[in-house]
Amino acid sequence: MTVQGVYFYEGRYKFNPPGQNHGSFEWAGSLHDAVARDGHNVYMQVRVEGHGAVRYYGKQGRTVSLHKSNWDGAQQYTDDAYIRACVDRGAAQSDLCTAELHYKKN
Repeated sequence: MTVQGVYFYEGRYKFNPPGQNHGSFEWAGSLHDAVARDGHNVYMQVRVEGHGAVRYYGKQGRTVSLHKSNWDGAQQYTDDAYIRACVDRGAAQSDLCTAELHYKKN
């Protein structure tokens, strides 16, 4: 995933079965702030099963490794997830994000 200012690479994901890690959508990868001097941070945005999106921030001007799990506590497992990388441009401008990828458990 890439858009001006943010790059997410070596991404991988899996859907855990019920009873394992909350039946979560588990994902990992490297989040890179591609324009360190712009003063904007970067983040990953993830949402599952119709819940609101959760942000996982990187570090300005650096690459960070992320390994996270997202789930719905009211269900035994997650089978629908959306993920994208964004540049947080503050309140004055809307954030710049990659296209949202949709993953569905088979």
